[in-house]
Amino acid sequence: MRKRLCNVGPRRALAATLVKPGQYELREYPLPEPGPGCVLVKMEMSGICGTDKHTFQGYVTQYGDRKLEFPIIQGHENVGTIAAIGGDGRTRTLRV
Repeated sequence: MRKRLCNVGPRRALAATLVKPGQYELREYPLPEPGPGCVLVKMEMSGICGTDKHTFQGYVTQYGDRKLEFPIIQGHENVGTIAAIGGDGRTRTLRV
């Protein structure tokens, strides 16, 4: 069993949040209720990509001159387990 990093309330989660270039803070967020046909994933790991690294360094204009706004929870290369299924709990197709 994993040891918790700190006390987090029920239905809450911690995320490393990039609050400005070069500065992360560990912040607490409410867990969403998954809607019909959606799932809530309990994250085990999340990777960062080169774009995330550039954002950390302060390069915030990306992808066709879209300017990113802070705070940002980075990472989109995720590994986790399904913690909840929204709606009636049934799904016709599960796409990963």
